[in-house]
Amino acid sequence: MLYTWRRGVWPIITGTGFGILSHALAAGIGITQIITHHPQLLKIFTLMGQAYLLYLATRLLITGIRKPAHKINLPPTITQTHQAYRLNVLNIKALLVYLVIVSQFIGTHLTLSHFLILGRIHILVMGGWLIFMGTVIEHSTRHFNPDLLRRFISIIGGMLLVAIVVSAHIPF
Repeated sequence: MLYTWRRGVWPIITGTGFGILSHALAAGIGITQIITHHPQLLKIFTLMGQAYLLYLATRLLITGIRKPAHKINLPPTITQTHQAYRLNVLNIKALLVYLVIVSQFIGTHLTLSHFLILGRIHILVMGGWLIFMGTVIEHSTRHFNPDLLRRFISIIGGMLLVAIVVSAHIPF
């Protein structure tokens, strides 16, 4: 079970980590400011990210609702890493974190090295959280039916992704 857990969490940490570093690098060299100053480009990135989230939500919901007729084979690790990277890079909220929130709380005179240091801290926190949650899930499978647990997590995850996309279109 531990091998499966590591096989599942490390590609996600790696892909998301590269996505975080991409955002930090983009903000550090000023690309994020260019994107945010062109509403059409920002809208394209937003729509691409939302479409990808809906695609993942659909896959999760179908996986959770359907009872598999046979054992599910995981896709190659490289695919999972690329999925995590794409999901992070196309998430407009993650992109804006480094431009808007970081600048608001830390200041506007940040250099590339500041953004990269912050990105590495962000990766450590995210990695620690995913390792913790992977451990919780691993221990949960000892007490619950693993197939039922996987289906439950898939359905909840799919619903949360749909909620994220829908909430972006609800004015607050």
